[in-house]
Amino acid sequence: MCNATNDPKADQKLLEEARQLHRDANYRWDFVASENSTGFHNPTEALRVLGEAIDLGHQAQQKATQAMNAVQ
Repeated sequence: MCNATNDPKADQKLLEEARQLHRDANYRWDFVASENSTGFHNPTEALRVLGEAIDLGHQAQQKATQAMNAVQ
């Protein structure tokens, strides 16, 4: 996302969507990491939340790529 952020021609709407997806992914990662037992009490739920974080992170990457493709 760094290259897209620095390019004024990048689609700002798509960049904002990418930022929001990144925040959502980070929130889920923080939830599992700050729980301190890394899913010991409920490993199934921890894995589900981490899976969501990964999926949201990939979606953020795709949005940032789309924002850069709008430049070309």
